Amino acid sequence: MRKQTKDFFAETVDEQVEQLLHTEDSTDASSVVQDLQRFYEQRDTPEQVHHSLDAIWSRLADHISPEKQTMFSMPEVGSLHILPRTGYEETLAHERRQNKREQLGEKSDITTPLTRPTSRQSSKRKLRRTLTLSALAAIVLLSVFSWTLVAHLNSQGRSNPGSGLGTPIPTVPSTPAPQSLREQTQHLLSQFHQEVTTWGKAHLYQDPSNGQTYELDYAYDHQGIGGLLDQSVAQAKSTADYQEVMDQIQVELTNLRAMESNSTDQTPWNQVHSADRSLLDKYQLKTGTVVVVSLLEQSMRVYQNGQLIKSFQVTTGRYEVPSLPGSWQVMQRLHNTVLKSAYPRGSANWSPDTPVQYVLTYHSSGYMLLGSWWRETYGLGTNFFHHDPSGNPTANNGSQGSVDLSNSNAAWLYNNLQVNAPVVIY
Repeated sequence: MRKQTKDFFAETVDEQVEQLLHTEDSTDASSVVQDLQRFYEQRDTPEQVHHSLDAIWSRLADHISPEKQTMFSMPEVGSLHILPRTGYEETLAHERRQNKREQLGEKSDITTPLTRPTSRQSSKRKLRRTLTLSALAAIVLLSVFSWTLVAHLNSQGRSNPGSGLGTPIPTVPSTPAPQSLREQTQHLLSQFHQEVTTWGKAHLYQDPSNGQTYELDYAYDHQGIGGLLDQSVAQAKSTADYQEVMDQIQVELTNLRAMESNSTDQTPWNQVHSADRSLLDKYQLKTGTVVVVSLLEQSMRVYQNGQLIKSFQVTTGRYEVPSLPGSWQVMQRLHNTVLKSAYPRGSANWSPDTPVQYVLTYHSSGYMLLGSWWRETYGLGTNFFHHDPSGNPTANNGSQGSVDLSNSNAAWLYNNLQVNAPVVIY
């Protein structure tokens, strides 16, 4: 019965009626109708179920002959007509008695409660047809009732959990609402910091001069661009602010991963590196003159229309005040100017006023490319504590955030770069 009920659909009732009209098997008819009787003797059957069942019964009646319709007329339970249990049980009892007499070879003189048969074969055919139609009616009614009752109880349980209808059917969790732009920005920033920390702990530089160890990606940490990103997120107010910060975090992630990739590249510092190429492609910098600075190698490579034209060794910002990685542009070209310290006198980062010949600024906070006449050595390791041959104590460590070149190399750079020229530091 359960399989029949599960496979029945009210919209195909006409086709299934025709099929059942030609079916001789009535084995499950008794249990079907008895189950139906028990369901519909309940007085709390939802009203909408009654209407659905009445409509289906009307459709079934179109296929039943007038004498069968009289035979199927039923007392009401609410607005639903159902087959009387007593009449149905008498029919089954009659059939059992009739079959028993036939087996014993006796002549039956007992008539069916529904109709008086003219012959045994006619009576059996009519009875089977009747049982088939009864089973069909039960299947139809049970199908609609089961589906509608579940929907009704589900609705009642959700709207009134304490209504005594049993444990409410749990609701399906809705799809989480998209994160706000602020939450997306904070999540991306957290991801960035986590990657900086993880990679940095696995890639350390041990300074032979003082025995201390430093994370090689310190320029991306809180004392470098990571701290500026934190400030930008904290100060963001509008959608445009958050979008701008998200874009900058993406740039820093791109450059950080270029550094990670470049850490295993054995290409000499004065030749084209694959990390350079990937960044030029990413930022679409295949035309004009572009400066690319590698913080790991302490080197600068200059590309023109995608081709390497010049390479320099440099000294970038020390651990406490790193140069800023990112994708920038030349903002100013300064010649014969005096650099003034951004830190107060007495600070560990303070420096006296310093005259310089060639300066190209690339960030509004005073970060620049410049000619550092006070240094003699540049290149790998000079951004950490070391002993510079010049004897100038200010040359024994990395810069205060600037990218230092020899004075002659700075002069070439000054003469070949204009304002808005791209500067990529990674």
